[in-house]
Amino acid sequence: MSRTYSIACTQCKKSLWVAQGHGYPKPERLTFYSGEPETMRALTQFLIDHFQHPLVFDDNCEGGLDDYEDVTPGLEG
Repeated sequence: MSRTYSIACTQCKKSLWVAQGHGYPKPERLTFYSGEPETMRALTQFLIDHFQHPLVFDDNCEGGLDDYEDVTPGLEG
């Protein structure tokens, strides 16, 4: 079963879904959504907006990002 992964800003409590992968607890294979222009634009803006903020790359399935606002295009709010 694949798992989903997000990049998240621990300062602003916002996350962006950017990849799917296999392996637990650490991913062994990852597929980033690099072929999706909207996701790449969102990632670029996320990195600009959170410049010099503490960022983490985490598994969405373990609940560590439950308190974060998901700003993934199409999933906001």
